[in-house]
Amino acid sequence: ENPTLQVGVHSTHFALIPSEYFDPEAAQSYLNQLGMLPNTPIGVNAIPEWKAHLVFSLERVSGSYANTTKVWSIWRSLLYAGHKLALRDDNAGMLVHVTPGQIYLIGFDGETLQFFNTFPTRDIHDVLYFMLLGLDQWGKSPIHLPIHISGHFTIDSALFKLLESYFGHLHLVPKDLFEGMPDSLTTIGHQFFDLCSFVACVSSAEN
Repeated sequence: ENPTLQVGVHSTHFALIPSEYFDPEAAQSYLNQLGMLPNTPIGVNAIPEWKAHLVFSLERVSGSYANTTKVWSIWRSLLYAGHKLALRDDNAGMLVHVTPGQIYLIGFDGETLQFFNTFPTRDIHDVLYFMLLGLDQWGKSPIHLPIHISGHFTIDSALFKLLESYFGHLHLVPKDLFEGMPDSLTTIGHQFFDLCSFVACVSSAEN
């Protein structure tokens, strides 16, 4: 056993709860409402920069890990980067992270987190749809709001070209936002979030 080992976990269920409303005794119920099976182990990460707590499921994490390691949600670093962007811009903006089959949206206005959500995607048109939906629900214009995008795409991809035609201020996440992440000569700068700087990374998702 290695008590210093840190493990990054990708989970099927997770929720971001404002700290003023967070109740440790009710943490599991937050995820039960999202469809998590009763008695599924969970983890909790404090997100002090957003004054929130991230609660996430641990479907496939060995029970021994809970006693010997620090378990992090793999998207902890995404929330941290969103806050760094918010501090830099000091106005409203959206961080969009694209992974195969999933999109993550973080909306911020100054140091206030407006929303954090994720949606399943099948193709590039789903990515566009959920970005536009998020902005519509937030009441923001796709023409005027700065959009910072990262993840599994390149600037010559069909996805990026599609998004450029809809959003007036589309930017790649700046590379210095990934300071402290493991370096890779074969990885494009804006794709670094998935690495997350963990010593070990496992999947807690059922599928």
